Amino acid sequence: MVRKLCSSATRSRLVGRSGRPREKWAKCREPNRILASCQYPGDEVVFMDLEDLYLNAEGTIKPELFVDGTHLTAKGYAVMADALAPEIERLIRMGPVKSAD
Repeated sequence: MVRKLCSSATRSRLVGRSGRPREKWAKCREPNRILASCQYPGDEVVFMDLEDLYLNAEGTIKPELFVDGTHLTAKGYAVMADALAPEIERLIRMGPVKSAD
């Protein structure tokens, strides 16, 4: 998937993030683990695991961040935006990916 995205957006930088926890969180953990373990090409693709932002000390979702156990509240989106913003700003400062030719 990452190779396909990189080849179709050769001058772009991508920020991927982990899936959000849900009430049935066990189903999301394996894909997140796989995505986090992938080798990404330099600073062209950055994967950010945001799981810990949404979970309390007991490992369950923070109810104030979710409307219904799946969809984020405004506060939940603000938490995600605050976590992603510094990395997005860093990648923007780097400019487009240099072409290979």
